[in-house]
Amino acid sequence: MREGRAGPTAVRVVAPARLHLGFLDPTGGPGRRFLGLGLSLEAPVTAVRVEVADRDRIEGPEAARVGAVLARLRADRALPPVRIRVEAALPAHAGLGSGTQLALAVGTALLRLAGRPGPPRRLAARLGRGRRSGLGVAAFARGGFLLDGGKGADGAPPPLLARLPFPAGWRVVLLRDPAREGLSGAEEERAFRTLPPFPEPLAARLAHLALACVLPGVADADLRLFGRGLAEIQDRLGDWYAPFQAAGRWSSPVVARALAELRARGIAASGQSSWGPTGFAVVPAPEAEAVAADLARAFPELRVEVVRGRNRGARIETIRAPAGTCRGGAGGDIRRASTGARDGAGTAVGTAAETQRAAPGAR
Repeated sequence: MREGRAGPTAVRVVAPARLHLGFLDPTGGPGRRFLGLGLSLEAPVTAVRVEVADRDRIEGPEAARVGAVLARLRADRALPPVRIRVEAALPAHAGLGSGTQLALAVGTALLRLAGRPGPPRRLAARLGRGRRSGLGVAAFARGGFLLDGGKGADGAPPPLLARLPFPAGWRVVLLRDPAREGLSGAEEERAFRTLPPFPEPLAARLAHLALACVLPGVADADLRLFGRGLAEIQDRLGDWYAPFQAAGRWSSPVVARALAELRARGIAASGQSSWGPTGFAVVPAPEAEAVAADLARAFPELRVEVVRGRNRGARIETIRAPAGTCRGGAGGDIRRASTGARDGAGTAVGTAAETQRAAPGAR
C-alpha cells in the first residue's frame, strides 16, 4: 500500500441536536418501557475533529466527557495518539441530546481513525448511551422524525421502529432558557424511581395519539393532525412529570409563559423537549420568522431561533494526507492534509447511516 493511503489522518463529525417529544409508556406495563417520539434538527450541532498526533490532547468544551469516551475505547481498541478538538458543543442538560451526540461523534471519529467503523447503535451500547431512549442514536444514524421501540430486558439501546422524513414546509421554533437546566444523571434516575406508576389506559391513549395523529400527520404533512396529537401527548406527560419541574407541566417558568402564548395563538404543535428547559413549536415555514420575532420581543430572557428538521444522519468527513505526506504528528503535515481536503482532494464525506450499512455484521 502506498504511503499516505494506509488510513485517514483526521476525521471530522458534525452531529445533530434532537428533540425528545415524549415517552409513550414510561412505566412499561405489558411490554417494553418508555418508547419515544423524537426529531432530528439541522441546528444547533456538535462538531468534533479528531486527528493523528504525537500525544493525546483534548481541546475545547466538554473535555471531561471527551476524555471518558477516549479512555473507554482505548481500553479495548488499539488507538493511535490523537488530538481531539471540540469545535462546537450542544448545551448540556437542555433537552437537545448533548451527551449522546458528543459520545457518538468522538467515538465514531476514533474508530474511523483506527480503521474499525461500526454501527452507531453498537457504539452507543459500548459507551453506555441510549440506556433509556434510542432517539439520540437514531438521530445520529439517520435523522428524520423517529419512533423508538423502548427499553428491553437486555439493556441495549432501543431499536428504531419508524423513521419518516420531516416535512420540508415545516419549521421548528426553539425556545432556549440559558438560566436553567433539565434533570439528568442521578436526579433523573431518582425522578423515574419516585414518580407514580404510569396508568396503562393513559399509555394506551398516548400510543393511539402517536399512531393515529402524530405519525400520519408527519407522513401527510398535516400540521393540524400532527399538532392535535402532539399537544395532548406533551400535556399529559408534563402533568405526570410536574412534581420534578419548576413550572408544573414545564421545567422553565419563562418557557411555560411562551408556550401558553403559542397555544393562545392556536399553535398546538408545541411543548418541551425531554426534561427541558428547551421548548419548541412546529409551524409552517412562511410563518416561522414572524412567530420567532414575536416571542423574542415578548420573552427577552429566551434564545429564540428557527431551525429545520434534519432528514439525514451525522456528517462524517474522512481526511487523508496526500501521497508522500508524513502522518507522524499533528503539526504542519496534518494542516496541509486538511487544506487539501477542503479543496476536494483526499476527503471522503458521508453520513452515519452509510457507516451502518457498510460495517461488517451491520443489520
